[in-house]
Amino acid sequence: MGKVDRAALPKLRPARTGSEAPVAPRTDDERLVAEVIADVLGLPEVGVHDRFADLGGHSLAAARVVIELSRRLGHTVPLASFLIEPTAAGLAARLREPGSAPLRRTGATRHPLTAAQREFWTLRQLHPHSPVTTVSVRLRVRGLGGSAPLRSALDAVLRRHEALRSTVAVGEDGLPYAVVHPPVAVPPGRTPGGR
Repeated sequence: MGKVDRAALPKLRPARTGSEAPVAPRTDDERLVAEVIADVLGLPEVGVHDRFADLGGHSLAAARVVIELSRRLGHTVPLASFLIEPTAAGLAARLREPGSAPLRRTGATRHPLTAAQREFWTLRQLHPHSPVTTVSVRLRVRGLGGSAPLRSALDAVLRRHEALRSTVAVGEDGLPYAVVHPPVAVPPGRTPGGR
């Protein structure tokens, strides 16, 4: 196989030309995101419609942006949100969109799906018997002094992470939503050494 003729590839157009002024942030969320992107990339300013990659951003810089946003906002900003909306305006809109952040303890049992959850649900509908959406891991754990400590650890993980207690249901409108179930104790027979 030959090498790619890079000179023959079409030239990418930047988000804006040098003569265009960047669009200034219009909301506090846009201001925060634009400020963080500018800080991470070492730029004096970032327009709300400037695409992250066009500004010189790459995957490691994107991770730094979401880490800093998460720190400032006090909740996790999923990296996938930034990859889907690679502008300050797009990411700022997703920060407040229902379902864009991890499930929160609101007391409600019905939650909108995140973008990633919707994608997995759609794949499962298209290919119900495909293992593509299944990840399994088998571990051998030794030295815990029986199954009680392992059950206790699993119980703590299930209490803390609502995503592990969630299932997807379909509403009367045909749209999927997440149902978060209350935590339950891991049955003794379900852990190694618990038989």
